Formats: sequence, C-alpha cells, structure tokens
Amino acid sequence: MSELGDLEKKIMDVVWQKNKVYVKDVYDELKKERDIAPTTVSTILDRLYHKGLVGRYLTKDGGLRYVYYPRISKEEFAKELLRKAVQGVIEKLEDPLIASILGSKDIEELRRRLEKIAP
Repeated sequence: MSELGDLEKKIMDVVWQKNKVYVKDVYDELKKERDIAPTTVSTILDRLYHKGLVGRYLTKDGGLRYVYYPRISKEEFAKELLRKAVQGVIEKLEDPLIASILGSKDIEELRRRLEKIAP
C-alpha cells in the first residue's frame, strides 16, 4: 500500500465519509473546491479500485453505474502507512545509530509497549 496523491486523498476522504458513493457524489463534493471533470473522478476511483482501497459493484439504480465503498478504514490505512514508514526507517538505520538516537529509557519504553501489544 502506497501513499496517496492529493486528489486520491480527497476522493478517499469523501468515500470514507459517505461510505457508499457514485462518481457523481464524489464529483459534487470536489467541484466545490476545485475545477474537476467527472471523468477525472471516475479515473481516480478506478485507480483506487485497482490499488485495493475501494470496492465497487454495478447497480441499475439511476442507470447502470458503479457504487464505490471503502475496503479499508481510514484508521487502518493510516496505521499501515505508519508501519511502512517506521519499517523503512528501521531497515535503513544501523543498530549503533538507533542506539545513539534512542536513549536506554526510550528503548525500554518501546520494549514495554511492544510487549503490551504483541506478548
């Protein structure tokens, strides 16, 4: 899972807020803030679908069109981004450098918290 671009973030915020949306719903929200075409919204939603962030299904309600919904909560997405960022930092740092950044109290606190969530 990668970070999102600005427009992808805005669209995901609408999807997370409303839970189920049509392209028009997202377009109506975004056009209040920026000049955007419905086709752009459709393209970004399709991209988010292929990234696995939104699901979709066809409906005949108001014509044949997709209904989009979040496949991951905003909180889960934020946790995953944070996990990947921390993992990336840890992989790049050498142990002595980590020890020089974190004091023994910090390391003990980390150990305590980790044991609490993953005994």
